[in-house]
Amino acid sequence: MKTDDLIAAMAADLPTRTTPVSRAVMIALGLSLPVTLAILAFAVHVRPGLLGMLFEPRILFKFVFTLSLLAAAYWLTMRITRPGIDAGPARLALAGVFALLLGAVAIELTTLPAGAWGRAMIGTYALPCVVLITVFSAAPLAALLYALKSGAPDSPALAGAAAGLVAGSIGAAVYATHCIEDSPLFLALWYTIGISAVTLLGAAIGRHTLKW
Repeated sequence: MKTDDLIAAMAADLPTRTTPVSRAVMIALGLSLPVTLAILAFAVHVRPGLLGMLFEPRILFKFVFTLSLLAAAYWLTMRITRPGIDAGPARLALAGVFALLLGAVAIELTTLPAGAWGRAMIGTYALPCVVLITVFSAAPLAALLYALKSGAPDSPALAGAAAGLVAGSIGAAVYATHCIEDSPLFLALWYTIGISAVTLLGAAIGRHTLKW
């Protein structure tokens, strides 16, 4: 087969990849989320009285941030698993989510006395936050990396990182149902560290497992 014919055949095949990859990712999430929720239910617990406090601004913002990050990361993942697709809009959405976080941090800094900033940022449960986000992310990360094998990313490491970001966002959102630290300063530091750790892990694994 001539090179031009081979390229044309590959290009013609690309649109058919979108649905299988999307379906594989949805199945991966559908199978892994119950595992994460089971860990929450049986090994940890949901914060007592959470439903009654859910619309308090600080508590609500934790879910706004983590779920918005999840949506942006999912969009990015779906775009970069196909070669040649522009991921710019998804990256802008991702940047917007972090801009939202910075805005919340700025508001927190203006409402808290300067002497309370350090205490609000460090909190009491920093280590459990990072550890539990990682634990809650484990099943989604493994499932997503397996699902993305049906795609064809230009950069396997970047695809793995995107899968890690999705998984880390899920882990952070689930952890938020347990967490009693409500300051955006704590969120910006420790949640971000936990999510970043899962993202880096996804990149390291994806670099080797998502080659095509």
